[in-house]
Amino acid sequence: MKKSLLAGVAVLAGTCYAMAADFYVVQDTATKQCRVAEQRPTGPAAVIVGAERSYGSQAEAEAALKASSICNQTTAQAPAGGTTTVGVGGDTKIMTDVPPNSMPVTNFYKQNVYDPGNNKIGEVDDVLIGADGKINALVIGVGGFLGIGEKHVIVPFSAVKADRKDNKWQLVMNSTKDDLKAAPGFKYDRTNTVWVKET
Repeated sequence: MKKSLLAGVAVLAGTCYAMAADFYVVQDTATKQCRVAEQRPTGPAAVIVGAERSYGSQAEAEAALKASSICNQTTAQAPAGGTTTVGVGGDTKIMTDVPPNSMPVTNFYKQNVYDPGNNKIGEVDDVLIGADGKINALVIGVGGFLGIGEKHVIVPFSAVKADRKDNKWQLVMNSTKDDLKAAPGFKYDRTNTVWVKET
């Protein structure tokens, strides 16, 4: 009898779990409008806001929609990321939220770069950070085969745009492979851990 009762509870729990819906905050890629969806979006027309996060109820998803800085760009924005002081008398800060409109460096590092015609012109081999802690340039490897004969050029970070294509991030630069090949070359100095102009 215990086995039958346990089996019945397991079946009931599995049925309830299967009936539970997931809700998502999604953004239309064309209009940039956000909404709550009961199904995970497929295709490039909509993307999930909040790192693939799903919510157990529609009310939770609607609260997240209202709180989302991405979905409420026309209203006043809260300061970027809350902070909490750590340690007694310490000045170390830890963010309690992801800064609005932030993007991981992995969307750039070791990613292909394309021209406006969707032709691959290179790959991001390094990300350069200034003394202020902000990304100021990208090192792009161009030409060569399997890393042999590759030339490294440095471009301003603002020259490379990250766009969504086929529900993935794609880097686009208003330049050609020949433009990059004609630019000054750089090499990495492993001793001093800096990029230096090739001579």
